[in-house]
Amino acid sequence: MSAAPTTSRPPTSSRPGTLSGAFHGLALHRGTLGADPRTAWQLDVFGHDPSFPALMAGRGLDSAVLARGPHHHWGPMADRWGDPLRAPAAMQLPAEYEWIAPGGDGLLLHHLPAHYSAGWPSDRAPDAEAAAEQLLALYELLRTCAATRNVLIPMGTDFSWPHRWGLDVQHAWNRRYCWPRMEHSGPRAHFDAVRAEFAARGERPLPVTREMGPGPVPAGLWVRAPEPAVTVAPGERGRVRALIGANGVRTALRGRTHAVSPYGTWGLIGPAARPLHVPADGVAEVEFELRPPLDTPPGEYWMLVKAVCQGRIAYGPAIAPAFRPA
Repeated sequence: MSAAPTTSRPPTSSRPGTLSGAFHGLALHRGTLGADPRTAWQLDVFGHDPSFPALMAGRGLDSAVLARGPHHHWGPMADRWGDPLRAPAAMQLPAEYEWIAPGGDGLLLHHLPAHYSAGWPSDRAPDAEAAAEQLLALYELLRTCAATRNVLIPMGTDFSWPHRWGLDVQHAWNRRYCWPRMEHSGPRAHFDAVRAEFAARGERPLPVTREMGPGPVPAGLWVRAPEPAVTVAPGERGRVRALIGANGVRTALRGRTHAVSPYGTWGLIGPAARPLHVPADGVAEVEFELRPPLDTPPGEYWMLVKAVCQGRIAYGPAIAPAFRPA
């Protein structure tokens, strides 16, 4: 289950947004699909709230997979996207450990040392034999930082199709070698195997409470919401305000700002996008109009404000528009 977006940066950290994502994601998986998700995915997130393990454990999850922090945006094995992978010598922690929130609740965590599409480039290999060689080389790198003999290699990327050689490599590999075995599985099988090996050794995962962000807050945008909740009756008009500024930027920024809300609620906000001008060393205020029609069901919804300026992107905290009976 994906619980992104979130970030550890104070101007954009949003625990209500994280909880809202978990609530709706679990409702889809458990209520609609009949599944039982146990793992939170934080694959493309640039920071991780220290309370995240407690929030997810409270929703019945027991594990998490994350990329980017706590080492670097691209992880400890590369400095830029597309660079050849190096050995994870910069890893300060094993790939699996117990990520513990300040209150003591935790999740068994897997940090992706080679990022979330580590195994995907082997899809471009000319044949299954070449793909197997690439995956073996990747395995040799990743096993040096794994907490147990179990090594997780993600086999997809953004908007990817099934890996061309994945099953062929698995079948040929397991016919040829007794160990290591290759299996295609979801994260639950990996975490079960990690727990089983720890139990067999009479050990527990390393407990970790450290900050999971990828580094200091860089220069860039921030978005704040002066009013975390706005109440309006159907047929009336309300306003949602956001303040937008920039850290360490000494020139004016121009871009756009967007109101982001769940599918089916876009029509309640208008217009949902507007130009943005952030003055140098200043703060811009933007407003979005809430205009629920007369037949809008009473209840509480959520939205947030996104700012995009000259290569910089920032998300504000979750805002709760509440529609009371007319």
